[in-house]
Amino acid sequence: MHYRDRAKRGYATAKHHFARRYRRARRRIKNWLQAKCAEKKKQNLTDRAAKSTARATWAIAALTLVTIGVGISQYVIFSRQLDEMRSTGGQTDRLIEANRNLAAAAIRQADTAEVSQRAWLAPTQFSFIDLNYAADPLRVRMLYQNVGREPAKNVRNWLVSGYIRDPKPPEASKWTANPIWRTNTAFDSHDLCSKVRSETQSVIYPTPAFGQSVDISGGSGWDSPTASVEVLFEEIRNQLSIYVVMGCLSYETLGRRRNSSFCAFLMPIPGKEIAQWQFSACPIGNDDF
Repeated sequence: MHYRDRAKRGYATAKHHFARRYRRARRRIKNWLQAKCAEKKKQNLTDRAAKSTARATWAIAALTLVTIGVGISQYVIFSRQLDEMRSTGGQTDRLIEANRNLAAAAIRQADTAEVSQRAWLAPTQFSFIDLNYAADPLRVRMLYQNVGREPAKNVRNWLVSGYIRDPKPPEASKWTANPIWRTNTAFDSHDLCSKVRSETQSVIYPTPAFGQSVDISGGSGWDSPTASVEVLFEEIRNQLSIYVVMGCLSYETLGRRRNSSFCAFLMPIPGKEIAQWQFSACPIGNDDF
């Protein structure tokens, strides 16, 4: 009982002290609020407006700082995203370029493999058959050969001869500089091969020593004048006209159609008769595609 009494007295004393302190604190808060109210009542409208403006200014400043902070953070985020996009774009560009280079290398390898295996038809010689043949003294025989490694299948051709009169040929040494080679589309390789007949013809096997031959009639089509054969022959011999033979050999090899266009003109040899003149390659019209 002695200890219980002492606990009760201690509890009552603590309760008394707490109540006294609580009353003291409440009185101080009440006095402070009354003082603030009294001070506020004493203020005029101008002071109140100034304080309100100051508070609004501080609020605006705080909001501005927050906005600036958000803007800076967004700038940093977007800048990093842009750098990442640029890095990714650069990697994509490099990847595209690498793939393009690989594709080009593959095409070159395929072309190299085709070149080493395909058939190749090429003219090897042009010569007059018989200059004394009155009906057609300008008839030309062309030798050609398959110099490739595979048979040339479904061989077709188009052959023609013609004459260049205009512009008037200068001395023979300048015949290759005649502007008509570039201005007349008849000498274009693709134009020559576009006239190949569609009928299937023969198969030419690769041979290292033997070839094939075709004859090209004089005045067989392109730019053939209406003058007599004798007059034409004399014009060519007197170097007043350039005699041209041209055409195209078309064939299939490795599953693709290939074309060998050709163009040759009769080149005079000073001091030699026409029978000793040689055919030379035209500056245009000789191609393989």
